Amino acid sequence: MTNRVTRSVLPALLLVIAVLFLLPGTAFGQTFRGGISGAVTDQSGAVVPGAQVTAVETATNTSYKTVSSTAGEFAFSNLPLGSYTISVTVSGFKSEKVDKVPVSAGAIYTLPVKLAVASAGETVEVTADSLSLDTITDTQSTALPEEVVQNLPNSGRDFTQMLAQTPGFAGLSTGGGAGVGAVNGTRSNSVNWQIEGTDNNDLWWNIPAVNQGGVSSIAGVILPIDAIENFSFVTAGSTELGRNSGGTANLTIKSGTNALHGSTYYYNHNEFFQRINPFETSKTATRN
Repeated sequence: MTNRVTRSVLPALLLVIAVLFLLPGTAFGQTFRGGISGAVTDQSGAVVPGAQVTAVETATNTSYKTVSSTAGEFAFSNLPLGSYTISVTVSGFKSEKVDKVPVSAGAIYTLPVKLAVASAGETVEVTADSLSLDTITDTQSTALPEEVVQNLPNSGRDFTQMLAQTPGFAGLSTGGGAGVGAVNGTRSNSVNWQIEGTDNNDLWWNIPAVNQGGVSSIAGVILPIDAIENFSFVTAGSTELGRNSGGTANLTIKSGTNALHGSTYYYNHNEFFQRINPFETSKTATRN
């Protein structure tokens, strides 16, 4: 009798253990994309429910659609990073089109839309203000857009050095090792590293698994800067981030667009161009 009970309970016990192992991975996932939210009102401030709201990504022409609620509110969550055009249409009002609405990692762009009573076929076009206060989440984050990522002075083109642009950072070094730097007084290995929201932490050292130069004969740089579209670092966010006390660093990888594009560069790292240490003697600091 005992053997039969044990055999029947064992599969269920194994299933529970498997679920427990999977739960931490789910809890630590980061929403590395962004979003747009807002409210549709008329010129008097009264809410406009049932408005058709469309978000179109400029680079790929991919569209996302929703309808404003009874409170006039709308939201697009988990959007790919980039620039969007928002169109709002509803019977009896002029159509509104807002260009260049930015979506950055870990942030919600707040877009209030005011509609005017329209004549047939009229459309109002405006450009979004690049500065928008996120009133939806309490996330504290630093986001580096593609232009900054590609043009930052970077020794060895190592993405871990972008952490130095985060407020509260100290202790810059190269190589992606345990000495990559600390944030807000935490240990240097207290940063949760992710790529597209996927875990990128070395299980032994708790440092970036990619670009950990010199460890077990791994190449110093195996993820090129050219592949990165956005670098974001969250120092305070929702409980879904978790894992590390220092914060969460996430890389967003470039995706394709409707236009042909690429990059080329010449990289030269020569000691002749290095800055002379002011604390060295003139004899040891002399360049050959």
